[in-house]
Amino acid sequence: MVKVMFPEYVTIGYTKIQLVLMDPIMAKEIGEQQGCYIGSVPYRIYLDRDIINTGGVDAANLVIHEILHHIYSISECDDKTSEEILVNTLANGVAELLYRSELSKWLKQQPNIS
Repeated sequence: MVKVMFPEYVTIGYTKIQLVLMDPIMAKEIGEQQGCYIGSVPYRIYLDRDIINTGGVDAANLVIHEILHHIYSISECDDKTSEEILVNTLANGVAELLYRSELSKWLKQQPNIS
């Protein structure tokens, strides 16, 4: 099986998000986080390089977590969004992520994810 490379960007809906792998020391010791979503144009998601390069469930979870921030933001969800609208919005975004995005093949190749 040919290893799928982690893409430099992902398209969700009408938006393109740059995926930036960052030094783990910067991520953990300065930012105190493993990932960070920047919700203004140009959209960016910063991710701990070691976690992504290691792959697996933790890497997939980190990427999906940050993409969900984007879906929530571009859909203009807030604390007043009804449960049904929020769940539908997130389900549509996750389906697009898993089946049509540039991350689809990478996500499906992660161990313990099928």
